[in-house]
Amino acid sequence: MLGTYELPHYILEQYSDSKITPLKMQKLLYYVKVWGIVAGVELYEGEFRKWKHGPVNLAIYDKYKSFERSPIIVQPSAVHINLGVPEEELIDFIVSAYMPFSAISLSAMTHKELPWQNTPPNDVISHDNILDFYSQQSFAKNFNPFDSASKPYFPVQSNSWYAYVLDMTPDDVERHSQFSSFQAYQTQLKQAQADTGVLNDALQNLAYPMGPQ
Repeated sequence: MLGTYELPHYILEQYSDSKITPLKMQKLLYYVKVWGIVAGVELYEGEFRKWKHGPVNLAIYDKYKSFERSPIIVQPSAVHINLGVPEEELIDFIVSAYMPFSAISLSAMTHKELPWQNTPPNDVISHDNILDFYSQQSFAKNFNPFDSASKPYFPVQSNSWYAYVLDMTPDDVERHSQFSSFQAYQTQLKQAQADTGVLNDALQNLAYPMGPQ
């Protein structure tokens, strides 16, 4: 399990070109925490409280708040993070799944999810509330066991996804809810980005390849 400051350090080094703002960092850390719990692997020790713009780790807020809405800039470090291969693969899988979304989109996602909704302001979002809710979500099918190379991939379901499937039958929802693998999803996402030139449109087109019905 990575310490409070180790995980953001790892993400900033691995995704140095991604222009991660403090708000986006908070949500990436939260989802690593969430899906680690669902996968049965404690990936991050940090706790998250319910704030206005979603789950927040107070220590990370204090560390990066001076950047405000600007991307976090850190100097290269020789600090070695002791991370096993299975944990590193899980973290990379989760962060890569959420990285394409903007900070505002990630914040909006957390507002639609029961652990944030059902937690009193400023209280810690509990382990049990996280497990009860997220283990029932489609993205949880990517874990237990986790194998990003050969298993079907169930993508992150954003707010626009729920609007899209509102009138669908369960069979139609299932048909549009998975890709053959995570690698296949990433390949199609990159192609959609290249075709449209706009990331949000690329995500929309990739998630809904048949178009609105």
